[in-house]
Amino acid sequence: MNVLIVRSAVAAGVLLAGFQLPTTPPMKLGLWETSSTTTMQMPGMNMPPQPPHSVKARVCVTAETWARAFGNNDRMAGCTRSNESYGAKHYSFDLSCPAMNGSAHFEMEFFGDDSGRGKIHMDMNPQGHHAIVDSVLDSHFVSSDCGGLAPGRSQVVP
Repeated sequence: MNVLIVRSAVAAGVLLAGFQLPTTPPMKLGLWETSSTTTMQMPGMNMPPQPPHSVKARVCVTAETWARAFGNNDRMAGCTRSNESYGAKHYSFDLSCPAMNGSAHFEMEFFGDDSGRGKIHMDMNPQGHHAIVDSVLDSHFVSSDCGGLAPGRSQVVP
């Protein structure tokens, strides 16, 4: 589950769009770096609280990968988005995923076109195991040149 959380957090933190995509993304295109910190609680299980998990990753963002990541497509098959709110520098939505018996809330705010901060709150109950996951994302633009990193691909960095 941690890999899924990290991938979701990185993608959500770096790529921002909505059901009505503007013709130009609200951010510079190129190499972005996101630091995410995720905490997980599993109420009802006899487990000590888990320490926060932090990851730093880079992703190459193009107009095409940006539009594909959050446009109305099959990316979240079986899940339904609602309460979408999209502005020039802000995007939020709720997500309901019956297959995972879960829901989520996502928010992202951009500061200029070269940095942003987001948060994700997920409450799910897959296979009878209740989990609450919260992530905070801080993203910033690195370079218009992605180097050897392919568009849409992420790379964990130390």
